[in-house]
Order: sequence, then structure tokens, then C-alpha cells
Amino acid sequence: MYLLAVIFSWGASGCSDDTASVEIPPSPGEGKITVTARAEMPRNGITTRLGFDEDTSGGKLKIVWRSLDTGAETFSVLGGTEKLPPSMFTLTELATDAHTATFTGKITPAEGISYYGVYPSLNVSEGSAFAATSIPLDMTGQKGGAPDENKVYMAAVSPYNADSHTLNFNFSHLTSILKVTLLFPLESSTSVKDMDIEGLPTTRALSGASVSSVMFAASSGLVSRANVDITHTSSDGGDLVPTYTTETEGTLSLSGSFTLSSDDHPSATVYLHVLPGTLSNLTVAAEVDGKYYKAIVSPSCILTAGKMYTAVADMEEFTPITVKTTISASTYDYNDLPLEVGTWKDDASGRQIALGGTAIANGKAVILTDLNAYSGKPIWFCIPKVVKYFHTLTAEELNGKELVLPDKDGGSILPTSSPITRVDAPQSSIGIYENEWIVALYMGINKDGSIESSATPIYWATGNLIATKTGEESSQTPTTTVAFHIATAEETAVEGTVDSPYVAPTGIIESATNGYSACSIGTKWNVFGWGDASGLMTSKADADYVFTVTSSNISGTEHDICHVQLGGNWRLPVYKKELKNITAMLNLENSWFSNSGNSGRKCSYTLPGTSVTNTLVFPAAGYRRGAKAEKNGIRGCYWSGSILSGEYFCFLEVVEKEAADLIDFERFWGFTIRPVSE
Repeated sequence: MYLLAVIFSWGASGCSDDTASVEIPPSPGEGKITVTARAEMPRNGITTRLGFDEDTSGGKLKIVWRSLDTGAETFSVLGGTEKLPPSMFTLTELATDAHTATFTGKITPAEGISYYGVYPSLNVSEGSAFAATSIPLDMTGQKGGAPDENKVYMAAVSPYNADSHTLNFNFSHLTSILKVTLLFPLESSTSVKDMDIEGLPTTRALSGASVSSVMFAASSGLVSRANVDITHTSSDGGDLVPTYTTETEGTLSLSGSFTLSSDDHPSATVYLHVLPGTLSNLTVAAEVDGKYYKAIVSPSCILTAGKMYTAVADMEEFTPITVKTTISASTYDYNDLPLEVGTWKDDASGRQIALGGTAIANGKAVILTDLNAYSGKPIWFCIPKVVKYFHTLTAEELNGKELVLPDKDGGSILPTSSPITRVDAPQSSIGIYENEWIVALYMGINKDGSIESSATPIYWATGNLIATKTGEESSQTPTTTVAFHIATAEETAVEGTVDSPYVAPTGIIESATNGYSACSIGTKWNVFGWGDASGLMTSKADADYVFTVTSSNISGTEHDICHVQLGGNWRLPVYKKELKNITAMLNLENSWFSNSGNSGRKCSYTLPGTSVTNTLVFPAAGYRRGAKAEKNGIRGCYWSGSILSGEYFCFLEVVEKEAADLIDFERFWGFTIRPVSE
């Protein structure tokens, strides 16, 4: 049985006494001036870089400045709330007690604005800018053997005093620390556990063994990346009141390995820096000599910034799920690459939750996360910046403790026999028209066109969006029911033919609400009007498609058919940063193809430093005007989610001569759609 460890706090205060006093001399002119900063850290005899004072009533996390011979200490200063390059202050003189230091840097002093201090200093590359309303916090990359000084994030705010030319910073902690002792069972050499009167094994076969792959998980609250707004203070204008916006959450893994103690109960103590807040269903898992263990740390706990919390986790052996990769090509493998697994928030935000991950070895990865709670629910597997798989987890896979990823080069697939049963789509007849696996490929394009190493990758579905009629209108069902899926390789192979059945199927009529009411059940189509999230409109009157657009992009909104029908964070690609980039790739030499009557363009991307290559095919699938198909096998048009000039809607065109990004068609045209995900 699991033994629940209750988390408790040493001390009551959530903020340190860290202060920094900045003296600003009179400005010799406009622009930046040199500033001297006097910065103080808490005292009370701390001798190491990081410490935790157990004896004081405050119970605060203690920090001292680095000495000059161990590297220059720095922090960043931002003026106002605009997104600007930060000023860096560098330690120039360290006091004898290491709690006081002098820093120098340059700022542009201005009366009436607030200045914000950020520690550690922000990672600034050429042209980088930050806003105090969105400071990035990265909790990944922790080793766990000791408190990590790079994760002791702090911030402060101060107005500029024009009379005394000073700023006064009172730094507040932005993170907390968990100190967790992993207590392992003692196994006998005969694999028979000898139990003492307390119900714990008594032999010591695990003593001195190495603990690795330590991973913490939570159903909510365990954040790996976030942004924090440090522009708010308490009602009296004193304490900082940070506001956190989560980017990714779910799990945090430690990269270090730990040696089990050789006392009566083998154990290892690890440290994990986390963001403050409520952690729900916090668990930990680890590997010891090829065996796997897990424990519940706490069902719920509330963490305050600047405090350390301790817990004991009673580890129990379990059998994890093994995920196997499939590769038909002989030129590469995925070994040593990371494999991540995750899902989405239950709300409509589309925000992803990481459930775990590990490195691939010998064509497989062992997932330590307990996935039983996700039976019948959509999940994803990702080899970052290579491929992402989307799947509904089955009870059979969970019971068998094994799951096999499809070959990415084979594209997305539909069920071959029994329908998919999903908790959010109980109609089993719909299952055969929904993907068993959606495969999405990374093509070297990141969100917003970013080239930063930390940029969010964009994954392109291997096929176009296809709708299938699954039910007729009736008194109980006021409209035609439709299921949506990503085209399989077999469907893609006929989309670009002159007699493609998908653009204007038998029975289609012009309609502002439902052009497929007369089509038979099982009818498929692959073109849609811009902003028609239902996928049913076929009118050629632009006024029928009018709705209020409050921005230049509907990607990821209620008007985006990918977001509405596929869920998660599926969406239309945006024009300038994503569609234009794929257009350039589709214009490379020999990208036009015509095989067995199927025509279109294709592009490829090879993961740097490897022979792993991804290829996308964009069939010349034609388009629809009203109920009439045009240019099948000659021209393909792919919608983006973007608008230019409030009137024209941006799309990608593929023809034999070239690929082009255009803006000269109205929204009623039925174009194909290639969904993307993050």
C-alpha cells in the first residue's frame, strides 16, 4: 500500500529579506548613466552559496553573493512595463561577510516609472527584450542532488526617487523547494520480501544501488515553464504580488543519479525547485537497477514562495508502460532522442500537460507515469523537433503495458477493424471515421517564425483535414453529424487526381448552413470555407460567412475548424510566420510531382546532425466554388487563419510552376486545410 507523506514547512515567511539599494548620480545628459548598486542578502552565518536557516522564526531560504573569484554575480533591471532590453548589473566589490556587495550597471533614469529587479539576470542574446509583465521562469534541467542556485528566482520593484537619485529593491522569492526523501523497500536475494512488524522488508539488497530517472508528476500545479508578472504589489504598495501564467505543466524530471544509503532503510534525498501554488496528486517515480518504483508524495499541498518543504515518499515497485518505435527506413533510428508523453487541460484552453518522458534506447522508451487515468482519453507522444503522435489510449494498451508508435513515414492512420471508443465521443459508429493515430512532422518551422533555441516547434499534420458524414438530420439531431480526421497516405494519394471524389461529392448542394444534407452517410469531403468551423457551408455568397473578427487571425479560436473539430491545440497555420515558410520549402527544386495521376508539391526537412528526414505532401486537390469542383489535379489551395486588410483571406497555392502565398480570394471559396499543432 502507499504510505502518504505529508508535506510540511519550516517557517512561515514566504519572502527573503534581500535588499538592493541603487544610488543614481545626477544625470550628465540624456540616455543611460552608470549606476552603483549596493545589494544585501540575509545574514546569520550562512557559509555556502545556498542555505536554509532552520533556527530562525522566518525560516527563509538564505543566499549569499558569489565571491569575485568564482564568477561575476549579476542581476537585471527593467524600467517600466514596456518590452525592452534589460540593463545588467555586475558585482564589482564583495563585502567581508558575503551578504553585501556593490554592483555597477547602466539605466535610463526617469521619474514616475517603476524599476524592476530580476535575479538571476535574464539570459540576454542580441536583440532580446523582456517585459516586467512576462518574465520567463524555466524549472527544467534540475539535477536534484542539492538546491539549485539557478532556480532561486527573485524579483523586486521600486519607484525612482528623483530627489535622492535612488532605487530601493526588496527582493521576493518566486520559487519554493521540495526536499523529498525516497524510501525504498528492502529486497532479499531470493526475491522474497521478509517483513518486519511494521510491514517493511528487512533485507538490504538495494543498499548502495544507483537511483536514476527520478520524475515528479502532478495532475495540476507542477509547472515546468511559466511567465511571471512582477508589476503588482500589495494594497499598501509594499510586498510584491507576482502573477504566474503557465506555459507547460505536469512533470519535472531530475537529470542526476543518486546513491542509496546503506542504513536500515535504503533512501535517497532529492531537491526539486517548484513554483508556488497548489500541487494536486503529487507523485514520484524512479528507476533502481532496472526496476521501477513509484509513490504518492501528497494528494494536495499548498506551497509558498521562499520556503522549503520536506516529505518522505515510500516507494513501491511497479511495471511501467513501454513505448516502442517503428521505423521502416534503415538509414536512421531514434535511439538517445527524448520521448515525451502528454495530454491537454480539460478546459477549452488547449494548454498541454506533460505526463512524463525519457530517452529512447534500443527502439523503446519506458514511461514511468501512471497513465491509467487517461484510458479512453486523447494523449500525445512527441520526439521533440522530429515528430508528434496523437492517439486515444486504450484499456488494452494499458493492461498490456506496451504501446507501439506507427512509422512516421507512413502518415496518419484510421482504425482497420474495431471503432475507437472515446470517453468524449461515445458513438462507436463515429470511431471508424476518426484517426487511430495522427502523425505530425516538424519541418524546421517554429511558432511565430522564431529561431531561438527555446522556440515552440510547430508540427504539421501529414495529411489534409477530411470530413465524413456520420448521421442524418432528424427531430432528435437538428443537423447533419460529421466526424473529422487527418487524411491517410491512401487518401492523400487520390486527393490530387482529376477525378478526386472529395471536393464536390455526390449529393452536394449550395447552402449557407448545410450543403451535405442530401449526401449519403459515409460521404467524405476535404474543402471548407474560411472561418466555417462546422465544415458544412457551401454557399458562394461571401455575406453568408460573415462574423465579427476582432483580430487579424482566427487561428486557435472558435472560428478555426481545426481547433473546434480536432481539439487540443490543433489550429490553422498563420500566414506570415508559418505558411510563408512552408511556401518557400515547397518552391525548392523538384518539389512538384505527378504520380499515377496524383499531382502536387512536396517538401522535406532533415533534423540537423542526423539522417532523420521528414517529408510533407501537399496535393493539388483543387477547390470548390459553391457546389462545383474546379482545378482538381492542377491547383491546390490551403487556407491559413490570417486576414489582410480586413477583407482578403490568406492562403497557400500549389501549382506546377510554383508555390505561392496569396491574399486575393474571398472566404466562401472551398479550400483544403493542413492543420498544425504545437
